[in-house]
Amino acid sequence: MADNWESIKSLKLSQVFLPGCHNAGSYQLAYTPFEPNMLDKYVFTQDESVLEQLIHGSRYLDFRIGRYSRVKSLVDLIIQPQESEFWLNHDFVQVNKLLTVLKEINLFLNNTQEIVVVDVHAFPVGFKKRMKSHVELLEYFKLHLGDHLASYTGYETTLEQVRATGKRLILAYNRVSIVHLHYSSVWRPISQKWGDVRSVEDLHKFITRTMSKPHLSGMSAVMAELTPTAWELITDELGGLRTMMDTCNHNVTDWFRDKWGLTTNAVAVDFIRSTGIVSAAIRWNNAKAALLRSIGNETDKIFLANSTSTINKLT
Repeated sequence: MADNWESIKSLKLSQVFLPGCHNAGSYQLAYTPFEPNMLDKYVFTQDESVLEQLIHGSRYLDFRIGRYSRVKSLVDLIIQPQESEFWLNHDFVQVNKLLTVLKEINLFLNNTQEIVVVDVHAFPVGFKKRMKSHVELLEYFKLHLGDHLASYTGYETTLEQVRATGKRLILAYNRVSIVHLHYSSVWRPISQKWGDVRSVEDLHKFITRTMSKPHLSGMSAVMAELTPTAWELITDELGGLRTMMDTCNHNVTDWFRDKWGLTTNAVAVDFIRSTGIVSAAIRWNNAKAALLRSIGNETDKIFLANSTSTINKLT
């Protein structure tokens, strides 16, 4: 964003095209070749740390968080500090400690002027019927990222208005009751559009349907990845998430370089390095900003502008 700031600063959070990472915390770092096992093949959705994802250009991070109670006595409390309780999960599998990732986000925000959206979207372990777990998690975010948490002002807030507050981390939380009752610095849930599909063709059909019905309130995120069934996972007939996305990510790049880029909000992918979604977002954000300057910044006009003539004029 910073490189194109003067051009795009008037875009609203609900308008800006944010390149993002699905299951951003489910990453594995490998610096030498290795033979992946079944767990590796279907758990890891990224091959960069969250800091590296941010440096690469991701500005939307999809988190799935588990809470694990390990403290049973005073001795345990000394041996096992609280920060090990929260993990970034892929479904029920623990992958990386949340503290590690929060430190990386803090480092990135301390050294840039970028705006980052963290979408805490699922709570697969340790949260069911446990309001206390949600409170503890949000206190944990506040403890480690409180200096950066932007107060909720609505998704019609512009990028310039967000940056002017001095706080550049948008923390969206997928529990409306928590948003309303507890924290001014917690933002309303982001609507994720997930197709639960196995083929590139079906993913294209799903996104086509999604993009034909623009999300007119708040923020939305297209989850542009393939998802294996339980049977396909057991039999490994698809070869793992990496193999699946190698057949898909160049298509996703092409789709959002095309006209969908004008009306999309966030787009989350697996293995972001194998896509061109960041460059597509840069291109379209400049085009969106130019369009808004030419027609006036009225809420619905950006959606009405999705016509061949407008797109051809801007590209």
